[in-house]
Amino acid sequence: MKFPLKWLLELCPFDDDPNVIAKLLTESGSEVEDIQDFSDRLSGVVVGQVVEMTENSPLPGMFDCKVEFGEGRFARVLSRAPNVRVGSKYPFAPTGARIFGGKVIGVADFDGEKSEGMLCSGIEIGLGEPKDKLLELRPDEPLGADVLSLLGWDDHVFELEITPNRPDCYGVLSLAREISALTGAPLLDKRLMPSQTGDEAAKFIKIALDDPSGCPRYVARIIEAVRVGPSPLSTMGRLSASGIRPINNIVDATNYVLLFMSHPLHAFDLDKLESDTIVVRSARDGEEFVTLDGERRKLKPANLMITTPDKALAIAGVMGGLDCEVTESTKRILIESAYFNPRRIRASSRRLGLVTESSIRFERGADPNGASRAADECTAIIDATCDCEVRRGIVDAYPEPIEPLAVKLSPRKVEAVLGIPISEEEYAPRLTALGFERTPRAWVVPTYRPDITREIDLVEEVGRLYGYAQIQPVMSGMGPIPARNTPDNKVSRKIGEVLRGRGFFEIMSDSMGKEADFACFFDGDAVRLENPISQDFAIMRPMIIPGLLRIAGYNLNRESDAVRLYEIDKVFALESGEPSERKMIGIVMAGAISPEDWSGVQEPANIFDFKGVVEQIFEHFGVHFSMEAQDERGWAPGKCLRILMGEHVGVIGMVAPKIAKRWDIDIPVFAGEIPLAPFVEKLGEIRQFAGVPRFPSTRRDVALVVDANVKSGEVLDFVKEGFPEKLERAFIFDVFEGESIGAGKKSVGLATIFRDPDGTITDDEANALHERIVSALVERFSATIRM
Repeated sequence: MKFPLKWLLELCPFDDDPNVIAKLLTESGSEVEDIQDFSDRLSGVVVGQVVEMTENSPLPGMFDCKVEFGEGRFARVLSRAPNVRVGSKYPFAPTGARIFGGKVIGVADFDGEKSEGMLCSGIEIGLGEPKDKLLELRPDEPLGADVLSLLGWDDHVFELEITPNRPDCYGVLSLAREISALTGAPLLDKRLMPSQTGDEAAKFIKIALDDPSGCPRYVARIIEAVRVGPSPLSTMGRLSASGIRPINNIVDATNYVLLFMSHPLHAFDLDKLESDTIVVRSARDGEEFVTLDGERRKLKPANLMITTPDKALAIAGVMGGLDCEVTESTKRILIESAYFNPRRIRASSRRLGLVTESSIRFERGADPNGASRAADECTAIIDATCDCEVRRGIVDAYPEPIEPLAVKLSPRKVEAVLGIPISEEEYAPRLTALGFERTPRAWVVPTYRPDITREIDLVEEVGRLYGYAQIQPVMSGMGPIPARNTPDNKVSRKIGEVLRGRGFFEIMSDSMGKEADFACFFDGDAVRLENPISQDFAIMRPMIIPGLLRIAGYNLNRESDAVRLYEIDKVFALESGEPSERKMIGIVMAGAISPEDWSGVQEPANIFDFKGVVEQIFEHFGVHFSMEAQDERGWAPGKCLRILMGEHVGVIGMVAPKIAKRWDIDIPVFAGEIPLAPFVEKLGEIRQFAGVPRFPSTRRDVALVVDANVKSGEVLDFVKEGFPEKLERAFIFDVFEGESIGAGKKSVGLATIFRDPDGTITDDEANALHERIVSALVERFSATIRM
């Protein structure tokens, strides 16, 4: 953020030494990165007025102008500028003057015709545009006055690094509050109010908040009989020094308040609205909109819009539309001053890749209760710069006013945290200077300070205002702080014990990665980094598996004959346009499942080995689940299983060979990912252990021929759910397909184990139970018994 020092000192008169102010701001948390001296940008450039003008016939297209630039001071100037007119005022550089960039103006010779100076464009005095025509000045700019002084550039310009938690410090007013609180100097904050006339503003416009969560407050003011023209040089100078290009007196007024209060505003041409209703709503999926920069943008519901019932006007908090911008022909305007949900603006801005001065402030948190003042300040500035008619009052849609927080603060807490005693009498005046209000029980936090929500935040304010440099460091006598034993940590350790018991090693991979790696398995919207260090770390990982595969490939290519890896950590996704996170368990297995035997043969891992590992985790916690074969992106056909717990929550399977090859893995590799949450939910349950069975069990096997599309899991679920009586366990011991079975068929070997807890089960009882199960299976799946 940039601002001229004199602007700050107008609000808080104090030492005008730039180094003193820079030290105060830096030590209070707003680091001053650079101080520029603007006083050497121009020399000798003054306000000039064209009093006579003729077309000089020897030089086609050239105007011969008589310029007055002070009482009794005149110069002949030749100019080709398209907007030079008699009676108009422009910046004038007489001979000997130095314009922006360092060029000294002398007498110019145009084919024998002398020109004694130069009428200047905005570029030539350091304002930027217009560059192809002269910079027209307001009629009330004093003739012959020094342009550098009128711009306010006989000054130093500060550039600050504002931390994300202090959006208010994007405004000069808050920086002045900081200086006042730090030094005790008075704060001269005079609220501007426009003169008002005619009908109430509510007669001209109505506001409908169709999305009140995205826009809790919308304020509008109506101004008629507007004359669009240049702003005063003082306004243009402050805007330009602050990094904002001056445009006209209307737009400049909105930007001036943006810099003053850190509250963005927008001006609409009221006649171009073609409606008396402003609607704030979410964009429609695929809706297109042309912004002020001329770009046609495709929108999503994450984008918040300012519209009428018939047309879109602006992308809320980001950029206005081309169709309703203020131009030289504008006569009636609507001033918008709103408060938008920071998260909505952040999502909207990032999705469009469009970051503006407004979006930066809105996404960090504007002041909801400062919207009406911002509208008044802006309207008063416009009222002072053009002969206009401000309609009475504001139109304010604020259905649920946001109340300031009340936060308790005790001197005992201040001393406990900061390590030194600071009395309330010492810190209370400084907090009051920042806008905090003392009540008998707490401090009321101004709504332009969204960073203050807890007592510890107020303690930090006290330390910051007192000065951390004044707090002497002492050696802490505190010992090591034990790690928090959260439910997530408890469950993660237990799962780790299960997996390590099966020979797995825990790893920690990067939480960021390359988009192409995750695209092998994932086709949703990823959480992207705004400024990644490289494209290898461009998104927050939506899955753990690619990181595990990368490390598995690294180890397999360094003479490891097997890898068994797991990781329990967060993954990230976008839900309704907003980032979310949850913990997942990622597992990878590849290579040998057993040591090399005497013949040199090692048995490789298969999908059933891996499936057994996953089942053991669920069984350890007593979590009920089921599996369903389903081909998924990135997995080998027919070798992928969805984990179901009422809904699809995870996946395991064999990675498709061409995908595995991406990580230089040439052998079958099995992977899976399941959520941690279901196991955390089971943590508090009391599990009762059954005693050792007193009576023997008996087993019955059967081979059933079923359709090839019947899943083995369906057979098991049918048996377990339908025949609980004396059935201790059921499992599939064999699946076979071949010519002897028949086309489109397969044989499923089902084992059932029966036990009576109250006595020895007889063969007749077991046979009867088994026959009931087999008969039901034959009927349910149109099966035949394989002999």
